[in-house]
Amino acid sequence: MVSADAAASVGKLDKLLEHGRKTVWNPAQDVDWAASSKALEKLSAGDRQALRSVLSLVYYSDSQGREILTSMCRGLDRDPGSREHPLAEKAHEFFVQQMDDEHRHATGLLLLLDRMRFELEPRAFSHRFLSRFLVADRLFDAKLVLLYWYIEVLAKEIFVELKKKFPETYVDSLFTRIIRDEARHVGFGEVFIPTHVATTQKLKRPQMATAYYATAAALPGLFRVSHYARAGARLGLDLRGMFSNGMNDITDKALRLPARQRFLDLKRPSIWASALL
Repeated sequence: MVSADAAASVGKLDKLLEHGRKTVWNPAQDVDWAASSKALEKLSAGDRQALRSVLSLVYYSDSQGREILTSMCRGLDRDPGSREHPLAEKAHEFFVQQMDDEHRHATGLLLLLDRMRFELEPRAFSHRFLSRFLVADRLFDAKLVLLYWYIEVLAKEIFVELKKKFPETYVDSLFTRIIRDEARHVGFGEVFIPTHVATTQKLKRPQMATAYYATAAALPGLFRVSHYARAGARLGLDLRGMFSNGMNDITDKALRLPARQRFLDLKRPSIWASALL
C-alpha cells in the first residue's frame, strides 16, 4: 500500500515529467544564434580563454549524461527493493527523459563553442576522477545524493551566472533553455530523495553519508587545484562561493529529514568543509 506522502510524490514527479515533455527544444532551431554577440566580442584574450575553460567543463559534464544516467537506471533496476519502491517506475522514466536533456545540452554547448571559434580543452584530471565514479555500476544511493543534491544544483547556478554575464546574446538564449531543464532536474532530487530515504534499507544510508563527506572533502580540494577555479574567478564567477553554498544546502536538506531517516547527525559539518575552499 502506497503512503499518502509517496502518492503525493508520484503526483509531483508526474508533473515534472509532463513539463519535460512539453518543453522539449532543439539546440539548432530554437536557440537564437543570430542574437547579439557584442558583449562576447568585447572579451579580452584572457577572458575568452577563461570562458573556454568553463564551457569545456560544463560540456564534458553534460556529454557524459547518457552514460551516467544509464548506470543510474541499472542501479535502480538491480535494487532488491525496487519492486516495492513507490517511485521506482517514475524515477526510471525521469532518468531516461534526462538523458535526452543532457544530450541537448551537450549539442547546444558544442554549437556555442563552434560559434565562438573555441576548441574544447582536454578533460582535466579532477573531471576524469569524478567521471569514473559517476559512470560505475555501483553505489546508486551515493550517486543519487551527489548528482541531485549537489552537482545539478551547482550546474544550474553556473548557467544562471553565465546567462547574467551575457544578456541578450546567443549565450543568454541557449542558457535560458538549459536552466529550465536544470531546474527540473533539481526538482527531481527535492521530490525523490526524501521518499527514497524513507523507503530504502537502513544499511544503505551510510552510502548517502559517504557521498556527502566525499563531496565535502574531495571535490573542493580537487577543484581548488584545477584551473577551473582560476578561470571562474577571471570571469567574475564566484565558483568558490557556489561550492560553499552547495555544501550548506546539501547539509540543510540532509538534516531536515525526519530523525529516524537521517543519514547525517552532525550540526552543519559544511563549516569545516568550507575551510577546504
